[in-house]
Amino acid sequence: MTALDDRELTAANAHRVAELTHADPLVLDSCVLHAEAVRRGVLTGEYDLLAGLDLLPEERRGQWVSWLESATRADASTIEANGSTFGALRAAHAAITSAREAFRGRDGEALLVVRAALETAASAGYDTDTVAAITVALLGAVYGVSAIPATWRRRIHGWPGLRARDLVELALRTAGEAPADAWPRRAHEPEVTSCPAVTVAFDNGLRLGTQSCLTTTDADAVVSLSRIGSSERLFADHPERHIEFWLVDSDDPATHNDLAATLIDAADVVAELRSQGHHVLLHCVHAHHRTPSVALVYAVKYRWLTTDAAAEQIRRALGVTSIDGLLWQTAQEVARAIEAPRVTTPATA
Repeated sequence: MTALDDRELTAANAHRVAELTHADPLVLDSCVLHAEAVRRGVLTGEYDLLAGLDLLPEERRGQWVSWLESATRADASTIEANGSTFGALRAAHAAITSAREAFRGRDGEALLVVRAALETAASAGYDTDTVAAITVALLGAVYGVSAIPATWRRRIHGWPGLRARDLVELALRTAGEAPADAWPRRAHEPEVTSCPAVTVAFDNGLRLGTQSCLTTTDADAVVSLSRIGSSERLFADHPERHIEFWLVDSDDPATHNDLAATLIDAADVVAELRSQGHHVLLHCVHAHHRTPSVALVYAVKYRWLTTDAAAEQIRRALGVTSIDGLLWQTAQEVARAIEAPRVTTPATA
């Protein structure tokens, strides 16, 4: 049972579940602290592993303050007893706080923190699967699933046979936020524009299209930049070939967590699929903003075009004279930043 709006009930539930297998009060404490940190992260986007300190017995609070303070920005591999839940929680805290300190204020901070913290947790030694599981739960609560690099998300699986999308649905259903007639449980998402996919001059293995192209594409991999229905997912036997993003087509900066990082992340997974020999359909609902923006970053970062040359080829392929909006402007800024350090003349095809 979850109780996102009730911290006391959340703590009580965590305590009861932990008691089923563990009697050590420190184990119970660690589960309460973890549950409250996750609850708080989901609701506020803040990371605070001591937010639930007042939910613990008063006589053990000082010990937890000391333990977590000593683990803050520490080397996770030096945390003793990480095979216990209280040791593993401290190791996860060390990995997270070190990564947050290293990448604070950097472009793409969320992706950088998640990648660094998980790599640290997984390489800390001893009971690393437990440390990594605790770490990613805390990171996911704070930053959301979109902060997990797409090249990792396409490989995520769980028991029994759940993939990344299934785990997102499970999380939403657990929190009571996934009615049957809404995403991600809805079978089909509304579509408006219907047109064939087009090939771009800089990569004949990349198709740009709309949501309607999902029913006609000859591509053997898909990167969806808009919500799709559960029945619109392709390649049931190879779900790692269909990667989904939750990229909002909005000119309001407040609706985006880290737009530049998301555009780069999507371009990176297109490049990974192409490097594996796949023909890729890159699409959103209308192919007005999201699709050309990711294509632009991909063209400059991986095909070595100039920003202006890539933009012209994308406009020509889509049959438009101009593209506007915050996503396209951000993509151009990202592309020019990638292009700037180059000292050789980039290839144009």
